[in-house]
Amino acid sequence: MVREQSFSNTNWIDILHCVIKVHNSVGPGNEIKIYEDALEKEFKYLETSYKRCVDIFLVDYKGNEANHNINFIIDNRILLKLVSEDDNNNYEKYMYNYLQLTGTKSGLLINIKKKNIHEGIKRFKANASREMK
Repeated sequence: MVREQSFSNTNWIDILHCVIKVHNSVGPGNEIKIYEDALEKEFKYLETSYKRCVDIFLVDYKGNEANHNINFIIDNRILLKLVSEDDNNNYEKYMYNYLQLTGTKSGLLINIKKKNIHEGIKRFKANASREMK
């Protein structure tokens, strides 16, 4: 299911403020849906244009398709992927594919399991060879 809300132009710093605010309120390691619901409220408050729960398909070896869920695409430019893992290396590997397949310019991978949310934030840019810090 994709929910879409259309409003203004938001940048990744606005998104990070929302993520930090929600994480400080909800705490680390809860179910991702709790963060999605809270972030959606923050995005509506900011009058942010977004799509929620976007499914994309990656083709693996020998044509096997893998369905991946992107939590939010904001302003059709910024991909937001929430994870709750001890090690998010698998998601880091996929982020550039996600950017290419969705046509977004940059992405934020947020590990909500981290007690210090700043340690769980990684930013990615389309057509970049490595993550941005």
